[in-house]
Amino acid sequence: MSNFSVRQDRILRRMFQRISREWNTRRFAQVANRVVHTEPLITRGSGPVYVSLLCRKDVFGYLLALKSLYVQIQRGRVVLIDDGSLGPDEHDCLAYHIPGVEIVPLHSIDTQGCPRGGCWERLAKIVELSKDDYVIQID
Repeated sequence: MSNFSVRQDRILRRMFQRISREWNTRRFAQVANRVVHTEPLITRGSGPVYVSLLCRKDVFGYLLALKSLYVQIQRGRVVLIDDGSLGPDEHDCLAYHIPGVEIVPLHSIDTQGCPRGGCWERLAKIVELSKDDYVIQID
């Protein structure tokens, strides 16, 4: 096989992978977006605590993941860390679907001397919450 055909093969493979990834992303979004038409969770108990760092583009996928897990465990409370991209509409949607949800702004978390950014705030919040409860991180 010549160098030209090897390069051509690589380019075609990358194009196919990119198209496939985009197709799968769109299909997942179509399914996940339907979660807004489902009933809100019936939250019970104070533990375990489900923790997630959430951004605007992941709200529907997050609701799908949380509801799928919550119906199996059937108890616990939810603490969400807002990365700063959630607006009032997302807050309202989350409050409707997750009664009693606690939404914590990312910038309000004390990292206790650890760096800021990346996952440090989420880890600091998990450590804080795990002093009193079992914590499940949903990502």
